[in-house]
Amino acid sequence: MKESKIINEKNDIEIRVRLKSETNIFFGPGAARLLELIDKGESVSEACKMMKMSYSKGWKILNIIKEETGYDAVIRHQGGSGGGKTVLSKEGIELLNAFRNMEADIKLYAKDKYKEFLGSNND
Repeated sequence: MKESKIINEKNDIEIRVRLKSETNIFFGPGAARLLELIDKGESVSEACKMMKMSYSKGWKILNIIKEETGYDAVIRHQGGSGGGKTVLSKEGIELLNAFRNMEADIKLYAKDKYKEFLGSNND
């Protein structure tokens, strides 16, 4: 007997993981990407340009993270002759790594459940 599928094998699931307090969604894929770009280029301004977001919005995201976690995710170093830079704090690195690991685990779990519930009726 031919297996019937509830969904087409080309279909997939998309999960968006975000961290939330009682009042704010304060960390998700966008904030994680912002931290990754700051870590790579040591500049909030450049990270915001790459994400096509305003500099003020980037700092708003960083300030909300601080408000909700109680720590700065980034450390600013004032400029001099070579200019300033912004790097991730120890806690910022830990938050980013923990979030990306958790996100990957949740997505893997969701894919497995997607296949279990919506794949073959005869599995």
